[in-house]
Amino acid sequence: NHKKLFININPDLLSDEEFNGDYTRRKIEKYQNSINSIILEISEKCCNAEEKLLELVNHYKSMDFRICLDNTGSAYSGLGRICALNPDFIKIDRKIIHEIQNDEIRQSMIKSLVTFCKESGIILIAVGIETSQELDVILKLGISFAQGFYFFHFLSCYTK
Repeated sequence: NHKKLFININPDLLSDEEFNGDYTRRKIEKYQNSINSIILEISEKCCNAEEKLLELVNHYKSMDFRICLDNTGSAYSGLGRICALNPDFIKIDRKIIHEIQNDEIRQSMIKSLVTFCKESGIILIAVGIETSQELDVILKLGISFAQGFYFFHFLSCYTK
């Protein structure tokens, strides 16, 4: 089964008694989903408290969940945070992807991130693809996974 379900998780959940322990695991198993098919997305925009974010990641990793660091390149994100959290997936923020075909600096940064992720075993995902030009550039730069409105538009053109 190669299908993956990405679920957004807020670090504030750790302070909620209902979510402590194995609440998430029990809910997933209740609906007969495999932990291996679930990727927990933690947004970099939500939290500037490094300890809370690291606690959340370690909590879910201890239950064998895979972690995606979302919105990388925005808010409080940084290379140090990526290294500290050691995510399985990284989603590059749409502000970096937007019109990337016209920005050599962002293309160079993405090339470096692609190399880093390949060497670290992290899957890189481009978010916010809105045009075929953006898709062409990220594919040429070595990013194999993407999401965005371009795909919705593309699919809706062929399903009419």
